[in-house]
Amino acid sequence: MDNSPVRITAEETLSDNWYVLKKYSFDLRRRDGSWQAQTREVYDRGNGATIL
Repeated sequence: MDNSPVRITAEETLSDNWYVLKKYSFDLRRRDGSWQAQTREVYDRGNGATIL
């Protein structure tokens, strides 16, 4: 059984121009054991990343 608190459900590249901007959809396990769907955009600049 997988005990990971995060399940990535989708990954989409929004931009691949100067740097890479990706959109991730994932399920996050809450303290009560239920799963909550969330979405984040991640701007990858090489050795650093920012979550918008």
